[in-house]
Amino acid sequence: MRQYLSFLTSVILSLGVAGCSGSSESETGSPDGESTELSEYLANTWGIRLSNFEVDEFDVDEDGRQTSFDDGTIEVEGLGSWEISLTTIVDPASLGGQTSIFVSNVDLTEERYFLFDPVQNYITIGDFTKGVALSKNPDNTYDVWTFDGDAMDTLTTVDNGFEALKLVEEYNEFTEISPFILLTAFAVAHGPVPESRSELLVGRSNVAGATPVCDIFKEFCDCAACLVLEREGACDLCPGL
Repeated sequence: MRQYLSFLTSVILSLGVAGCSGSSESETGSPDGESTELSEYLANTWGIRLSNFEVDEFDVDEDGRQTSFDDGTIEVEGLGSWEISLTTIVDPASLGGQTSIFVSNVDLTEERYFLFDPVQNYITIGDFTKGVALSKNPDNTYDVWTFDGDAMDTLTTVDNGFEALKLVEEYNEFTEISPFILLTAFAVAHGPVPESRSELLVGRSNVAGATPVCDIFKEFCDCAACLVLEREGACDLCPGL
């Protein structure tokens, strides 16, 4: 798993997809820009509640890389509840500071990973067959690299994050697999890089400033849930999804 991610990262960097992007406006995780508790925002705006995420196992290797494993439940208004498995890998600053989050059913099916690099300002979303890597440019366009296996499909620039999000869905089939996979990742994306995953998931952290994922890929935080969930008002900012 780690060898694949290291290979993927090296390819992205060599292609120049991970170039520095412009800073976005500070995001608080709420449309009106006011700081709010994460759990309340997710529940009130999106009908998403996460519970019982307790770290089942936590490892630190010789390089300082932290890996945690935790299962929990996501409940979504109109969809019901589902058990989810999370694996989080946090690299120390000396190794680049990347965070990789693997989201799957508890039987490890339908897994998707979300790798983000707050230093190089890029995100990769995929499984071990297909996926999309992207970074934001100063003019709000996105450089997008799509891959299938070890081969690059396309390297292109799209006009905005909505077009990038459509490619993310196309290569990850979020509308065809369990919606709870995407919605868990969507919820986690709104939080800061956690020292304790359980603290983030139960909402004890306030969202107070740009989070790594939302800063790099604002449209994911604004609209990814609308790929599988209809929420009146919340999805008004998401044309064509």
